[in-house]
Amino acid sequence: MTLLDELCDLLADEMIRQERIQETLMKQADAVRTRDLPAMEAATQELQGLHRAFQTARRRQEAVRCQLAGPLGLSPHQTSLSHLIQAVDDPWKSRLSHLQERLQQILQSVESLVRTNSTVLRASNRVVEDRLHALGAEDRTRQRYPQNRGGKQSPVRQPVLIDQRG
Repeated sequence: MTLLDELCDLLADEMIRQERIQETLMKQADAVRTRDLPAMEAATQELQGLHRAFQTARRRQEAVRCQLAGPLGLSPHQTSLSHLIQAVDDPWKSRLSHLQERLQQILQSVESLVRTNSTVLRASNRVVEDRLHALGAEDRTRQRYPQNRGGKQSPVRQPVLIDQRG
């Protein structure tokens, strides 16, 4: 297998990985909309695993591109996929161009899903924080103004956890 074959295989694997990320982001969005916490956690864990795999694959892609640069007459700073595509002949040029184009399409979709999910999660988080703040303000109000309205009354604290003594 040549380095160009390996690079094409790595890029094809990356397309598959990014499509899985895309599917997982859609699952995460559905889970957020339906407030399905276990599904949100599962999607987040899957995304973390895919991200780790992406980091490993990216390092290998960079290494292969660097190994290809010299024999193709490119400087060490010209190791991007676009530079490699310009330096090779067909059939590699068309194959790599197709992979690059498809990856860019998938990555645009993934980026859009990430932005959408982030916006929805931030909005959901604000709602929860507002509710917690409102509940906290209600508790403080009850402590300052006792029910008997006449005299001072110290706030009654209810136990949060009941031990063996009750």
